[in-house]
Amino acid sequence: MLTRRGKPNRTLHFHLGSASHYTIYDAELAGLAMGLHLIKTEKRACCRTMIGTDNQAAIKAVHKELSTPTHILAKDTLRSAKQISKSRGNRRYILTIRWTAGHMGLEGNEKVDEEAKKAAKGQSTTSSLLPNVLRRKLKFSTAALKQRHNMLTKSSWKKSWDNSTRGKRDHLIDLNSPSKHFINLISNHQISRQVTSLISLLKPARIGAAERPWKRPSV
Repeated sequence: MLTRRGKPNRTLHFHLGSASHYTIYDAELAGLAMGLHLIKTEKRACCRTMIGTDNQAAIKAVHKELSTPTHILAKDTLRSAKQISKSRGNRRYILTIRWTAGHMGLEGNEKVDEEAKKAAKGQSTTSSLLPNVLRRKLKFSTAALKQRHNMLTKSSWKKSWDNSTRGKRDHLIDLNSPSKHFINLISNHQISRQVTSLISLLKPARIGAAERPWKRPSV
């Protein structure tokens, strides 16, 4: 959404896709691409414009990949920024991309959130009004696909463990097994397999002892 004093806001919507195929990082880069497109297509030139985003990773992507950007949306962002600067023909022109804290009562944030929710529900602006990079289907995010694969793998493994004979016995001792904390504990690369095995044996014994009521020893 592009805001200007004394003029109505200009807004673009784009529904990126499912969270299983794209990450928040991809969505923020798409937002930057649309923001720059709005600035580039603004008829009245100005000497200073600013884009705010609450995703620091997207900002770092633009700054770190100035020479060889790898993400297609980061490439388009840099290309658009150069085109804007060139079209203004003014050495004093300044384009700022800054981090803006979300949900902090800043003017315009609430309106932007409302428009973002519309896009999340599937609303998209006519393709011809969007930047070229968003007029065609974007490739699925490798990071999103890996996250989904890991989630499905862990879910399948946990289900198999819960239904196994050993898993059912283990639940008699610890209902939360296998907890994330315990898995991280025995997955420490700094300890040997022997120590890992001892931890696995001692943990149920310790829990079992803690659950049994204390009795005064007989003399």
